Amino acid sequence: MPARSPAEILRMQPDEHVTPVIFKLDHDEKRPFAAFPQTPGTLDPYTMTAYVTVGGHVTASAEYVARCKPASPEQYAPLLAELQRIGYRLQIRRRATSYDLAKRRAEIAR
Repeated sequence: MPARSPAEILRMQPDEHVTPVIFKLDHDEKRPFAAFPQTPGTLDPYTMTAYVTVGGHVTASAEYVARCKPASPEQYAPLLAELQRIGYRLQIRRRATSYDLAKRRAEIAR
C-alpha cells in the first residue's frame, strides 16, 4: 500500500479517520481516561481533549497527561469499548510527541 500524501490525509472521509489516543489513570481516583494528543482542548496548544466515563469530553493539560501513569489494557477496556460505541476509530499510543503538539497548534491556527 503506497504512503498517503499530507493532502490525501486531509481529504480522508470521516469514516476513514483514525484518532490517536493515550489511555492513562487519573492521579486522584485512579480511573482510566482517554487523552487525544492531536485534538486541542482549548486555544492553548498545551491542552488536549480527553474523555472520561463520567463527564464525557473534558480538557486536560499536556503536562497532566504526561505525569499520569499509563492504564493497562484491562483497566481501559471498558472505556475503549465506550469510545468505539460512540463512533471513534482509535489508534492506541503510549505517549504524546512533538508531532502531536504541532498538530494541535495547526488545528488552533485554522
